[in-house]
Amino acid sequence: MLLVFSPVFLFSQNNDFNDLNPRRNSVYLEFLGNSPTSFSLNYERILTDSYNEYASKLRKDHVALRLGFGYFPVNDNWKDFAIPFELLLVFGSKRHHFEMGLGATSHFEVTTSKDYNGEMEVQTDFSVILFSRLGYRYTGPKGFMFRLGYTPMIYEFFDVHVIDHPFQLWGGVSMGYSF
Repeated sequence: MLLVFSPVFLFSQNNDFNDLNPRRNSVYLEFLGNSPTSFSLNYERILTDSYNEYASKLRKDHVALRLGFGYFPVNDNWKDFAIPFELLLVFGSKRHHFEMGLGATSHFEVTTSKDYNGEMEVQTDFSVILFSRLGYRYTGPKGFMFRLGYTPMIYEFFDVHVIDHPFQLWGGVSMGYSF
């Protein structure tokens, strides 16, 4: 009798265990967020987890790293590139999470123009944008991921340009897949 029911018992334990383990990898497209280019493609990896009993629900807390790449051709003569990097703390239950993060985005602007002799000139400007994140994350049972975040920035932190308002209120929306 024990041999008949032991596979069922082990299988049900395995399902519970998998339900507790987060999907450790995510790939998503983010609109705005922490990149001045309109869109960025991102990869995120959960580094650590902790499981806590909280209000009689199992709570999953994670530390994650994210790296992305953004590209936006403003016009034929002006291209924007961005490489966002972020450290995230993710708190929550099975599907619904609160995110807090800090990071930096390397931002490159490449412009081309003709000088007075008709020669093509290429100018590259580099800046580092510091940002933070407060947001909401939903991860569906099949891996669909949706994020909505408030991401204020200290814009053009090390840029050669001087701007009047370096602090920018910003936000973003992400959709992707966790696996």
